[in-house]
Amino acid sequence: MRPIGKVVNFSPKGSVVVRATMTPRIGQFVVGRKGEPVGKIVRITGPVDSPYVLVQPGVKEDGSLFRLAGKPVFIDDRQPQRRERRSDDQRGPGRKQERSGGRRLEGGSRSSSERGRRNDRRPFTGNRSQGRRK
Repeated sequence: MRPIGKVVNFSPKGSVVVRATMTPRIGQFVVGRKGEPVGKIVRITGPVDSPYVLVQPGVKEDGSLFRLAGKPVFIDDRQPQRRERRSDDQRGPGRKQERSGGRRLEGGSRSSSERGRRNDRRPFTGNRSQGRRK
C-alpha cells in the first residue's frame, strides 16, 4: 500500500474527494488505513503537484465513508483478480457464435437514405454573406 493523500470532501454524487500528494492512475483501487476498500479512482483534476482525485465508492452507502474525512487513504498495489472470459460453448443460447468484425454478413451495403443521412443538403460554399436560397 502506498499513501495517496487525505480525504478532504464528499461530492453530492457520492464520490470521495482526496487531495493527493502524487499523481495516481485512473482505475487504481483506493483502500483505508486497515486495508478496507474505499473505491476506484475515476477522475483526476487540479494541479499536477497535488491533484484532487475523485474516488467512486465500491461499498454500500452506510455512512462508513464519512468516517474517512481528514484521514489518509492508500493505493492498493495488489492487482485485482481478472475474471476469465467464457468460451462460446459456456455462453447461453441466443448468443452469436461468430463475429463479423463490424461488417454485415448479408445484404451488402446500405444506401445513404437507409443510413439516415439527408440527401437534400446543399454543399457548403464557404461564403455566408450571399444569403440563403429561398
